[in-house]
Amino acid sequence: MRILGLDFGSKTVGVAVSDALLITAQGVEIIRRKAPTKLRQTLARIEQLVSEYEVEKIVLGYPKNMNSTEGERCEKTKEFKERRGDITELKYYVGAEVKKV
Repeated sequence: MRILGLDFGSKTVGVAVSDALLITAQGVEIIRRKAPTKLRQTLARIEQLVSEYEVEKIVLGYPKNMNSTEGERCEKTKEFKERRGDITELKYYVGAEVKKV
């Protein structure tokens, strides 16, 4: 089993993949978009990575503010989770949900 970690930004998505034993994760690539609303190619690349690395779970980074409040990036991350389409049947985990992984 492997876990795919995503850091969803306004124009990029950082990607990391765990090792098979779930001990470490390594950065794989940065997916770049031309505009914040252009998600089709980003979602297609995530699907390719899920297949390539035999990923079973996906964790989205949850960028809280320094005072632990949720800002605009947290909202955008939640929106991405909801709008990701049917790229995969895998569950996406965000924020406190990560404890369930």
